[in-house]
Amino acid sequence: MRKKWVVCHPDESLVSSIERDLNIPRLLAILLVNRNIRSSEEAKQFLNVTESKKFDPWKLKGMREAVDCLLEARDREEKVVIY
Repeated sequence: MRKKWVVCHPDESLVSSIERDLNIPRLLAILLVNRNIRSSEEAKQFLNVTESKKFDPWKLKGMREAVDCLLEARDREEKVVIY
């Protein structure tokens, strides 16, 4: 099956503003804007998650099975691709 990449073209002025205001790498600022972060304040809140807002990844459906699969692949020295 042939895949088609969709490349986002974020607002350059917003990327520059977040990069400068938070003193973060440009790539991180681009990723934040591509996640629909629209201000430096939103970016700061997103990056500084409080303990109460953290999510337990073990609550994700299928997590135990995914971990088991990865551990088996490691034991068999198989290559793994994660999307």
